[in-house]
Amino acid sequence: MKKILRLQKFTDKERMIFYKQLAIILHSGLPILKGIQLMNQRVDKKLQIICDGLYKDLTRGNTLAAGMRRQKHFFNDLGVMLISAGEESGRLEEVASELAKYYEKQAELKKFIFKATLYPMFLLTASIGVFLFFTFYVLPVLATAYASMHVKPQGLLAIIMDVQVFVSTHLLLVALVLVGLFLLVWRMKNKFLDLLKKVPLVGKLYFLILEIRFCKLMALLLNSGVGIVHAVTITTNVIDDDKCKRKLQLFQTRLQKGAEIGNASSSLTGWLSPIALDLINMGAVTGYLPQMLNEAASISEEDLQNGLDQLKETISPIMLLFAALVTAGVVSSVVGPLFNLISALPEHS
Repeated sequence: MKKILRLQKFTDKERMIFYKQLAIILHSGLPILKGIQLMNQRVDKKLQIICDGLYKDLTRGNTLAAGMRRQKHFFNDLGVMLISAGEESGRLEEVASELAKYYEKQAELKKFIFKATLYPMFLLTASIGVFLFFTFYVLPVLATAYASMHVKPQGLLAIIMDVQVFVSTHLLLVALVLVGLFLLVWRMKNKFLDLLKKVPLVGKLYFLILEIRFCKLMALLLNSGVGIVHAVTITTNVIDDDKCKRKLQLFQTRLQKGAEIGNASSSLTGWLSPIALDLINMGAVTGYLPQMLNEAASISEEDLQNGLDQLKETISPIMLLFAALVTAGVVSSVVGPLFNLISALPEHS
């Protein structure tokens, strides 16, 4: 059972629940060992496996961070590092609470992006579904009817019927080709993503998402007591875009050489928005950098929402037009021969 659960992917929401429960128990003043045991009774079966592993490690005298490090399928390096820092500084409750907030925001962001892209994807799927339904269910029936009336399919209908016959007679070959194409596309997904980034609106939204992630992660690390240079190092390892990584590495180098945060942040120009840079500078001057980073993330989230709404308004008519063209093409190819047959019938007085 454990091996099966280890293969499952955990969501940000599940991580949020774990850290929130941990923060509540620590706030109550219970010892960590008793707290994990109590958590085990309050969470679902997937998280119970996590709590069981932590409880066993704690009973052996290991730290909470050490136990988390053994369960990398649930705890990432960020969580382990922050919990370790919280144990050393005596701020474990605060760190757990900050991690819960971070994963809650990450889950909300992913949910929002999913909802924004759901309608266009539904239209695309519906269009493909209509085409497949007519091709593999309606056309075989019509082919038999046309054959009985000695009507020879022409044009698009003939092509579609030839495709349908080929797929029906070479189903295994078609399935293997489709699997091969899927694997090829999956292997080249990074190149496709790079091409999508070059589309103005899509690229802007992509870097906005990275900006939100950077601001929230930096705020989390700084609030947890991590130094600015170390926080930038961790964030650089988490951000998976090469362009942003290079800018963060330059930012880190300038900080290591003793540059002020405001001056060093100029290396992030071209990725972070001007307002985010202004808020970072303000936070560095006033001493409220984590708060200003969270404010920058909130503003960027509003920009992201507006951008996704704009993208949805742009894509939806295109998807509707595509669906209409597919449906019209299939219907006209099916109905066309019937009109030809009717027009060829002799008129009766």
